[in-house]
Amino acid sequence: MMEEERFKAEIFHVTQEVCNRTASELTESESRNVIVDELFCVGVTEMVWEQIRVLAKDIEAFAEHAGRKTVQPQDVLLCCRRNEGLYEIINNFHKESIKSKKKKKENSTT
Repeated sequence: MMEEERFKAEIFHVTQEVCNRTASELTESESRNVIVDELFCVGVTEMVWEQIRVLAKDIEAFAEHAGRKTVQPQDVLLCCRRNEGLYEIINNFHKESIKSKKKKKENSTT
């Protein structure tokens, strides 16, 4: 199986888990039997996959526009700028990553 197919299969697996968990929660909270059709999960997986492809192309384009061949965190942040929640999560992750690298560097020099 090609790497792309494995990745897509993993997306499907996670999508199915999230959908089934959400259906269970709805069943419990609304006293209705909510069932998730597998084709629904396939459709959601296809949408997620296409979004990943578009996002990857955009991120690469931002890096290329900046004259770089390597994608950097600012390229990802630029792509997420219109989604405040996602931007905040990624920006916080990036800041924590920088702090962690600094701590490791300080610890290795002492």
